Amino acid sequence: MARDEKIKTDLGQRLRDIRAHFGDPDREVFCQRLGISKGSLGNYERGDRIPDSLVLQAYRRELGVDANWLLTGEGEPFASTNHSLNAKLSEEIVDVQFQDLRVSAGPGLTVIDERSAEMIGMSRRILNELGLSPLQTLIMMVDGDSMSPSITDGAVIFVNRNEQYMREGRVYVLSLAGDLVVKRIQLDLDGGITLLSDADGPAFPPRRIDPVDVERIKVVGRVVCAMSPI
Repeated sequence: MARDEKIKTDLGQRLRDIRAHFGDPDREVFCQRLGISKGSLGNYERGDRIPDSLVLQAYRRELGVDANWLLTGEGEPFASTNHSLNAKLSEEIVDVQFQDLRVSAGPGLTVIDERSAEMIGMSRRILNELGLSPLQTLIMMVDGDSMSPSITDGAVIFVNRNEQYMREGRVYVLSLAGDLVVKRIQLDLDGGITLLSDADGPAFPPRRIDPVDVERIKVVGRVVCAMSPI
């Protein structure tokens, strides 16, 4: 790994720690054991990409890494070699949709770094605890700090696409004229809504949406969880 290479996520750091545990071989060598490319391994370790369920299963199958530890940091890094336990772990990893978009939580309301959706591996147990189903879950990244401290810059958010109706005080991902934003909702008495930031200060003023314009807003889903970088 290059000396100045920055690791952006906790998951990326855990992946990097696994390679270090096995003697810190070069990525070109280590990736062959996992059946992935050197470039993909670099993207995963830097936190530029999130590995899908097949990659997580390769870490478990080839290296004995506990998939739930890899995703959450909870428990021990290495799973038992018991086949029944491995089968159980495999069943707990499901694919959910990840949009490599930067959802704006800042005043600019601008979508950046837009790419096509991909599937990533996620613990079914975690989704169950959040009340989410794999098919209706969308994972996105946030750009900007207007929702701090609730949602910080660079946070990964879990969005429930089943919740399309705006409710008072909840946080939603909204599409406004093609731009994606994450804001807290205030329902106004006249039928309009106000988009609120959690951060204080004049840099983050409320944004009023008149009743006639509310129907133009597309609700992507409600934010149910945010995981922030340390």
